[in-house]
Amino acid sequence: MTRTPTTTTPPWQARTALRISADTGQAWVDLELIAPHEANVRRELGDLTDLVASILEQGIIEPLIVAPHPDGDPGFVVVAGHRRLAAAQQAVEAEVPVIVRPDLDTEAKVIEAMLTENLHRDQLTPVEEADGYQRLALFDYTPVQIAKKVGRSETTVRRRLQLAALPDGARDALHAGQITLHQADEIAQVVKPDDDEAVKQLTKAVGKGDNELKLELDRLRRRAEFEGRLQEQIDVLGGYGVATVLRVSSGQRAEGWERGRFLGPEIDEFLAKVDAGDEETPEAMIVETWQYSTPYWYTATPTPAEPTGDGTPAVSSDGDVLPGQRSVDDELAAQREARERAEREQRMADLEAASEIRDDWLEKLLTKRVTPVQVATMLRQCVADLASSGSVNDEDAALAGLDPDVDWGDPARLRAHADTLSTPALVQLLWGLFLYRPSLIGPGSNVETQAAWYLPRLQELGYELTSVEAALIEPIVPDDQTTDADAGEDAGT
Repeated sequence: MTRTPTTTTPPWQARTALRISADTGQAWVDLELIAPHEANVRRELGDLTDLVASILEQGIIEPLIVAPHPDGDPGFVVVAGHRRLAAAQQAVEAEVPVIVRPDLDTEAKVIEAMLTENLHRDQLTPVEEADGYQRLALFDYTPVQIAKKVGRSETTVRRRLQLAALPDGARDALHAGQITLHQADEIAQVVKPDDDEAVKQLTKAVGKGDNELKLELDRLRRRAEFEGRLQEQIDVLGGYGVATVLRVSSGQRAEGWERGRFLGPEIDEFLAKVDAGDEETPEAMIVETWQYSTPYWYTATPTPAEPTGDGTPAVSSDGDVLPGQRSVDDELAAQREARERAEREQRMADLEAASEIRDDWLEKLLTKRVTPVQVATMLRQCVADLASSGSVNDEDAALAGLDPDVDWGDPARLRAHADTLSTPALVQLLWGLFLYRPSLIGPGSNVETQAAWYLPRLQELGYELTSVEAALIEPIVPDDQTTDADAGEDAGT
């Protein structure tokens, strides 16, 4: 008895109206049965105008890659082809060509496939890539496993995972190309997503240009370093038995506590005395800070009288300030002094950071190939600055093609003239202006020194020295040194 072979229809195919083309074997499915995947790694589909026009004219040339619906419902979810799906919907297509991937039967497998497909097409921004890796990490994928699955280096995967922790404003700026990947890495290292004030300042800085963002990043880096050092000091004090450390803004009061002895910005010397038995460990300490400038430490004791509800110093019934309390005027003066001191520190730190940003920019400018426009701008600046310095003379004016009696004393006229010159003409003019032209007349070693500097420069440009000029730069033989030939002549040989 011959047994008739049986075929088993996959469950997903039994649930879905899938048409197979008799001519090409291509699978087609009703557009209504295809849905975009909720975890699509691409944030935006972009402008679909050209793609819609192409579909209307030629149809969908490249099939969508789809997987059976993970919930067991009829239909499919898109793995690759979200733009084609959206364009087909706008073109009102009835059905679309698909490649079905029944092996993608878990959420993790679908995300992995979406990432790989889009990375191979080089269609993901760093933020989209980071989001995809983060989703895989939620399924307990390690960076090593992610790197192996998507064909990236482990270092790249780890850096992208750091971007997943970026504040939303910074993520949007990176996705839009307003900041670089390097800047995003720096932001991820110094800013926590829940730090609203830092995120607000960064968002403002992004809109003001690259250098302002660098300055703000430097401020945040300084703040992070400051907070780290301060916490280390607080931890050390805890080890010494200081039960309470009260942090207040410079000049502000610590509720229920009074400042005792001023210890300054460092506590190491004080702790050394504690170790030596010369100081007792205080019950509490107060540290004054303003933004992230130098902290100032005080010993602290409980307030002998309850402060008033509005935070002003407690006073007796006759209006006098109680012992140990500062007057309102003293309190305000201390606050103002502390604030001004901290603001000076911050300004100096900002200026130092700006100086480093400026030097870095100049170094890059002077070590890379500059544009002809930049070259001409540099030369014109030099001409104008030199003319304005008053260190040039009438001969220099003639070199510039100007009337020394009319034009030379007016920097604006010289700048206007420099704007009309070509780059080679500017180079020629600057060389003439900067070159010191000694007369080389008169006795003395000073003339010879000037000649040794001046004449070879002219030779390099093609000037032929006269014999008298050549004599000025000939090697000078000291009187006590003679050649063998000279000695022979003197001996009459």
